[in-house]
Amino acid sequence: MPETVTVGELTPEELEPALRQGLGIRAYLSGISRIGKKDVVQAGAIRLEIIDDDKTNERTIAFTPVPDLLSIELERRGNRFALLLPPDDATPLMEERYRGLLSRHETEVLKYSYPQLVQISEIDMAMRPIAEILIRVREYSEYLPRAAGKKGALRARATREARYASLLADLQFIQREGAGYVAGPQLPTSFSPDAPPEEVYDEFLGRVLQASHHFLTDVLHLTMITPFLRLENAYYWPAHQTGSKLHLRRDRLSKTYSEYYRQRPPKFETHLQSLVRKEALVSERGLVSGVDEILDPLLREDFSAWARAS
Repeated sequence: MPETVTVGELTPEELEPALRQGLGIRAYLSGISRIGKKDVVQAGAIRLEIIDDDKTNERTIAFTPVPDLLSIELERRGNRFALLLPPDDATPLMEERYRGLLSRHETEVLKYSYPQLVQISEIDMAMRPIAEILIRVREYSEYLPRAAGKKGALRARATREARYASLLADLQFIQREGAGYVAGPQLPTSFSPDAPPEEVYDEFLGRVLQASHHFLTDVLHLTMITPFLRLENAYYWPAHQTGSKLHLRRDRLSKTYSEYYRQRPPKFETHLQSLVRKEALVSERGLVSGVDEILDPLLREDFSAWARAS
C-alpha cells in the first residue's frame, strides 16, 4: 500500500477514489474536519455479510457501513493536497470497529428485551441484591447500608452492596441523604397502588439492566448477562440488517454467534431454551425466529443509518 496518494482539488468525488485505491474498494468518505491548521478525512469501510433464511431459502448480501475507521491527514502542497494513507493493512482495525458495532447493537436489543431477560433465573439471582436496594427505598423510603463486619464473608457482602448502591446513585435511582439513601429522580414511580410486588421488582431490575449492562458486566463482573444478550444479538443483528424476520436453524445460529464473538457460545442449548421460555426468541419446527415486540421496533430503524450514526 502506498504511503501517500496525491489528489487534486479537495472534493469528496476525488477523495473517495483515492481512499479506495489505498484502503480497498469498500472504503468510503465519512467526513472531513479541521483540527488546528490541519484537514483530516474520516474514512469508513463497508463490510459484506451473507445472511441465509432457512425457511424461505432466501439469501441476502448485507453491506454494513463501519464508520470512522481511520482519521487520515491531508497535507497541503501548493494548490494540491496529499492524502497520507497509513502503510498498514486496515482490515484488522475494521474488524475491531465491527465488533464495536455489534456491542452497541446489544444495547439496542436490550431496550426491547429487558423484560424477558430479567425473568431468566441466572440474571434474576445475580441482580436480586441490586433490586432489593430499590425495593427498600420504595417500601421504607430509605436504604441504610449494611455495617461492614469483621469476618470476611460479612465484610465482602457489605463491600459488594456498597458498590451496588454507588452504581444506583450514579444512575440517579437513589441519592445520598445522611447515613443512607432515598429515592432519586430516576427511580420508577408510575406503579398502580395495587401493583403486585413482582411487577415492581421486574421493572426495577429491567431499568437497571437497561441503563448500565456494560457496567454490570465489566465492573461488577455480573458476566452471566453476556451470553444471553449475545445469543439474542446473534439473531437480531442479521435480522435488523436484512430488515425482515429471519428463520435460522439452531446450528446456523450457533455458527453465527461464533463468527460474531470469536468463540463458541457457552451452554448454547441451555441459554437458547431459557430465551425461548421467556419469549425473547421463538423456536418452531427446529427454526429460531424473533419476537415481534423486540424485532418490530428494531426494524423501524434503518440499519445503515443506525450504523453510520453509531
